[in-house]
Amino acid sequence: MKKILLIGASVRVSRLVREVIQKYPDYEFAGVLDSDAAKARDFCAYNGIRPVIYSEKELDKAIREFSPALAIITTSDYTHADYIVRCLDRKVSCLVEKPLCISAQQCQAIWEAQKRNPEVYAVTMHNSRYHNVARKTRELVRSGAIGEVRSIVYNEKLDHFHGSSYFRRWNRHKEFSGGLQIHKSSHHFDRVNFLLGRHPLWVSADGGQTVYGPGNHPAPAKNCRVCPEADKCDFFLDYRKNPVYERLYGAADHVYTPDQCVFDAEADIEDFFNIFVMYEGNIPMSYTLFACANYEGEDFVVEGTEGRLEMSRHAFRKPASRGGDALTLRKENSLKIYRFGNPEPECFNADDDIKDSDHGGCDELIYRDLFANGRSEMLATLEDGIFAVLIGAAANVSMASNGARVDIGDIFVK
Repeated sequence: MKKILLIGASVRVSRLVREVIQKYPDYEFAGVLDSDAAKARDFCAYNGIRPVIYSEKELDKAIREFSPALAIITTSDYTHADYIVRCLDRKVSCLVEKPLCISAQQCQAIWEAQKRNPEVYAVTMHNSRYHNVARKTRELVRSGAIGEVRSIVYNEKLDHFHGSSYFRRWNRHKEFSGGLQIHKSSHHFDRVNFLLGRHPLWVSADGGQTVYGPGNHPAPAKNCRVCPEADKCDFFLDYRKNPVYERLYGAADHVYTPDQCVFDAEADIEDFFNIFVMYEGNIPMSYTLFACANYEGEDFVVEGTEGRLEMSRHAFRKPASRGGDALTLRKENSLKIYRFGNPEPECFNADDDIKDSDHGGCDELIYRDLFANGRSEMLATLEDGIFAVLIGAAANVSMASNGARVDIGDIFVK
């Protein structure tokens, strides 16, 4: 039996825990380490596991007591690097929720730790590259269907429901998450890096707050549940309507709850940004993200010498109930190639692999790579995880320097 130490009892990892229990009996969750003992307790009960619970300072104790074969790290982003380095130096391999970490300095520390300990490994769980349309897009581009790549334009839209979620949780602290350009966009940068098979050379960026944060509305209260203006706020959230949140944060002894005011002064991450990336081979990418769009989705364009690939995935949603989750009304997905002089596109399937599954079936595929025997070429390597972070990290440096160009080679050395 391979024993797992779960570092971070996060909402996101619940699906992984259940999948491992149901499909991969060679693994056992022997320990859970978390800074919030009440959350860890409720997390274990919710997911039907009975591991030993450790505090965030008891990593060495946990490793000493049951010698885990694997650590799964899903704590707040800024803590990833410390846990990764310590696990590798103690000869424990680890799977890390994206992003790998939040800065170039942390990337360097992880890279050096891996070089010191080649007998173990660290892997970032970038599941987005597994999506059906991401795989098909890569297949078309790498097969030469549009010739040589000339440029990429990537536009990401987070709707009212999704975008605001990052501003009511710990993610809204840039020192904890690196901002959406790392916490969220590292998935997108990983997909582009994987599609091109090239590294980024330099980055320039700018961004700010247009909807959330203290400059756009006074914060009447710290949390939605005690806010005197809750009945008239478009961003009101009743986290108790979410069964997972209710189980993990509903007990009276919880201090932290995921309903913090999106206008609070602590929300210092950008809600929009533009990032320009130059790749090896002089391939430019223009990337934008806006965190309060009228609909959810992404538009991805690859201009080639023999054609133009356009991929769009859009979801149109409305509130299911006052302060509750979003109800999807319609999805609009497409994947097309246009040829110069031909008005009719070549169309391909852009829908989810598995309907009504987490992330369109991505999770099932990455779990197979992580826990079954044998791995496919789809699994992101440590180097992949690092370069996905480095674009966002360079963007942060650029934003702090009024959009100055930042060379990747100046902030990270392989």
